[in-house]
Amino acid sequence: MAGKARRLALAGALIALSGCAGGAGDRDERLRLTTPGVKPIAVRDLPQGSADRPPGRVTKVIPLPAGPIGVGYGGGAVWATRDDGVVSRIDPGSGKVQRTRRVGERPIRVAVDGLGAWIANADSDTVSELDAHSGRVRRTVAVGDRPSSVAVTPDAVWVATDRGGTLERIDRRRGEVVARIDIGAAIGTGRQVAAGLGAIWVTGTDNVSRVDPATNAITATVRVDSPNDVTVGHDAVWVASIDDDVLTRIDPVRNRVAGRLQVGHLPSAVAVAAGFLWVVNNADATVTQLDETTGEVTGEIEVGAYSYDVAAGGGAIWVQSYGEQAVYRIDPRRGT
Repeated sequence: MAGKARRLALAGALIALSGCAGGAGDRDERLRLTTPGVKPIAVRDLPQGSADRPPGRVTKVIPLPAGPIGVGYGGGAVWATRDDGVVSRIDPGSGKVQRTRRVGERPIRVAVDGLGAWIANADSDTVSELDAHSGRVRRTVAVGDRPSSVAVTPDAVWVATDRGGTLERIDRRRGEVVARIDIGAAIGTGRQVAAGLGAIWVTGTDNVSRVDPATNAITATVRVDSPNDVTVGHDAVWVASIDDDVLTRIDPVRNRVAGRLQVGHLPSAVAVAAGFLWVVNNADATVTQLDETTGEVTGEIEVGAYSYDVAAGGGAIWVQSYGEQAVYRIDPRRGT
């Protein structure tokens, strides 16, 4: 039961937030209930810091008028999805909100490239496409039951549905779903998806599936305990395993676990940037910074309460804080 409770901790971030209306007091109560070379590296082998690798630091805190749920970077801007059904486009230099756009109900995750920003609207069962530069809503695409994450490739948008148990492929030119891949139900886990290293990677119940974008077929399933987020690095796939407080490394050649790194409590999100891994620890309100190659911990950076999403871009790391109603900017190296 303890493992299950931890695994559902981020349901408050992604799923339990849905359908919970109310003011600030209601939001606080809701969150209180939901947050209690390539050498394989084992937990016991993990180094604990290095004097010649100074940690990143928070250099800006950007306040928002409503609680941010997800954060992304693309088109020269930071994007934050909010619990009031709005997406904020933020100037990364000044921190000013340039534009706001109303999308679907409970926009959860955002994926952005130079062409567009794609928003998973959990309570609307839709994905909204916004122009990456103007922020204008281009169109809305109906998808399966409770979309929880989205990833983009040059010709497709990949949407993971939590209740629907599908990975759905949207043709970017046509703006419609052209394939639905059954990956099994994972209700309440906030299924996540990432693209890279020639594949699409999607989390399930104690596993990560590899999907071939050429055939839309599952080509491998890797056993990973309690995956809560997935991202792709230079030569590995990284998974935040929330039950074990570890970051799991998947070898994409052998399609198997190649190492586990100890991080903070309830790791909920991970990004790769500037030669480092950045892991958001939801229960600690921190970000663990690790060397991508060695797994060495180089910093523990404090952020706001109820942080559970992270993005990289524009020379910085971006972390949302639902508790502080803000987005935090982390510069990768002290003094930069």
